[in-house]
Amino acid sequence: MVGPQARIGRRRRRRGVRLSHRHLSGRLAGLGDLDRVPTAVGLLPLRGGLHSGRIQDEHRALPLHRTGRGGRRAILKPMEACMKNKLALLLSLCLTPIPGPHASAAGDMPAGRAAQFAASYKQEAEGDLRAAIHSLEELEAADYFVHLRLGWLNYRGETWNDSVSHYRKASKLAPQAVEPLLGLMLPLQAAGRFDEAIGAGQSILRLDPGNYTALSRMAWMRYSRKDYKKSASLYMRLVERYPADVEMLLGLGWSLTLDGRKKEASQIFQRVLLLSPGNPRAQTDL
Repeated sequence: MVGPQARIGRRRRRRGVRLSHRHLSGRLAGLGDLDRVPTAVGLLPLRGGLHSGRIQDEHRALPLHRTGRGGRRAILKPMEACMKNKLALLLSLCLTPIPGPHASAAGDMPAGRAAQFAASYKQEAEGDLRAAIHSLEELEAADYFVHLRLGWLNYRGETWNDSVSHYRKASKLAPQAVEPLLGLMLPLQAAGRFDEAIGAGQSILRLDPGNYTALSRMAWMRYSRKDYKKSASLYMRLVERYPADVEMLLGLGWSLTLDGRKKEASQIFQRVLLLSPGNPRAQTDL
């Protein structure tokens, strides 16, 4: 007989796989990547998402990649371990003051407020997103951390409009911060609002011109919309900064291929095979 905890774990795994597939396919009734494999966890969207290194799940939807149901679950396993590390980081983030008139100083955090954040993290870990959101809704309206966290929780709960609203409020409270804009891209992508998601990415690049996550998401969105010339340009910017990044090289190679620039693409695929021998997505007849 399967115990209740095992059944809960199984439901969570199935949910993660389903949302990951929806994100990768680009046919989102509404996400975030990006992925309900997210690229932003809790408060803090970090570069490269939940993956070790910088591999972005959406790029695994490029041609010649075959991933069955078990394969997608395998992709999720390292993410689950990484999520634990990030949750620990997020808890520590609450103890770090952020300068600025609107950002609440964690050093002055009342015990009740800290307890509500702790309760919210615990409820999220238990899978009760509604309770995790409710724990924070009564806190100060002009609180950067609250809106960043609520943006993430609503994204996880698939309430895209609420997620967008909270991420935008967080961005207004900390106009020089990149992380709320990275978070904002997620529900916009999930809802299929790609133009707005790309606009958020462009705002990130004005603050941080070489931001890996923004560039890679924008490149993938351009690629998924068959705008291969622009996706090639974005992938090229990434490859210039990360010449040995196989996923970005594959994105560049296929963008060039589908843009009719097969000679250039062949050189890129040769580099991929040097770094990743036998990679099926780089084995073409070019």
